Amino acid sequence: MEVIASPETEQAKFVNTLIDKAIKIHKSIIVRPGLSKQMKIQVHQALGLDYIEIGNTIRAEDECKNIINLDSKNIWALTMLKNIAIDNKLWNNALELEKKLIKYGSKSQDEESRLNYLIAMDHKEKNNNIIIKSDYTHPFGQSSKFEAGFKSTIKQFKTDQYYLESIFDSDYNEDVHALYGTLLYNFTDKLGVQLGARAEQANTSAVINKQDSDEHGNDDTTNIFLYLMEQALDQSPFENDYFQIYPSVNMLYNLNPTQRIQFGFSKRVNRPRRRTLTPFPQSTNNTSFIRRGNPYLKPEYSNVADLNFSSNSRKLTLNTGVYYSHLTDNISWWDRDYIVYQDTTYEVMGSDNAGKSERNGIEFFVNYRPMPFIMFMMSLNTWNSRTYDSGESDLNGNSKGYFAWGSSMITIPMIG
Repeated sequence: MEVIASPETEQAKFVNTLIDKAIKIHKSIIVRPGLSKQMKIQVHQALGLDYIEIGNTIRAEDECKNIINLDSKNIWALTMLKNIAIDNKLWNNALELEKKLIKYGSKSQDEESRLNYLIAMDHKEKNNNIIIKSDYTHPFGQSSKFEAGFKSTIKQFKTDQYYLESIFDSDYNEDVHALYGTLLYNFTDKLGVQLGARAEQANTSAVINKQDSDEHGNDDTTNIFLYLMEQALDQSPFENDYFQIYPSVNMLYNLNPTQRIQFGFSKRVNRPRRRTLTPFPQSTNNTSFIRRGNPYLKPEYSNVADLNFSSNSRKLTLNTGVYYSHLTDNISWWDRDYIVYQDTTYEVMGSDNAGKSERNGIEFFVNYRPMPFIMFMMSLNTWNSRTYDSGESDLNGNSKGYFAWGSSMITIPMIG
């Protein structure tokens, strides 16, 4: 057996960074006073889609609920909430949302029948996600404040895979307990500083087991899918308990009431997503393209420094800046391996930790609203990246490029 790895796609990783920036911009828009109900709904929609793109379905669900609070019959939000419920195998919740969609005239009853069928089936994937949090805010004067809180996130992803005469089960647990605090202090009307720190204790474990459905077991070793499952089984169990402190410092300088310059430094963590953790092939019908997850991924750490200029007015939002980041345990979301097995070469896509990376680039975003019902957006981002110290030499290398997009939105008011 021979494994040959290929480099990850830097553009795909950069898109995730771009989405993080878009989230910050959309958050800055939603808090503006005087926004119309329809504009608030549009921004919540944009935030929901941003969170879906980075795999944060909890925040996406919150944004959909914010839309429902504004418009209880909003078809887009109800559909998104139903899809999230289906993805998490919450069939009863999905059914209730589907009944609302039928009531408001969006769907036929075919989907309701399908969900009733799924509820009756014995599904073999269970996902639990518990969040406990509390926040405290204490203002100092009119422009300074202290914020503190704690948050515990308890996740469990359990998947059973039936294949041939064998049953594989994967049990992944991730518990993160955090204490955090932020101090915003303004020395003058123009100059201020924001200091923050987040202390986290994380406990991660992954266990894969196998049992045969008959007493003789399964001796089929010529199947590539079975081989990949056995390969994941050989690495079990896996534990990764770690404690980290993530500090942040931001210097703020207000040029005028609508324009600001900000310099920041922060340490960040990027943890594996649920869809990348399941070790079993996503499909056992297609050998031309095999995709599997990796429950043994470690988190990715980054030290980020950036300098930004922002301008916010009623019609125009402008954000531009430069950044530099240094990453360790770099997560390769699209790690392509070529596995030669039984004289046949198979392409297997997965995820893995590479080495270290350095990145720098320029970011530009503009949002222009000439009229309340018309909005134009444009974004341009460049990157220059170097990856090194990887366990597999062909994961090292340089990459540079740019990513640009634009959109326009016209809101047509409802009549009647």
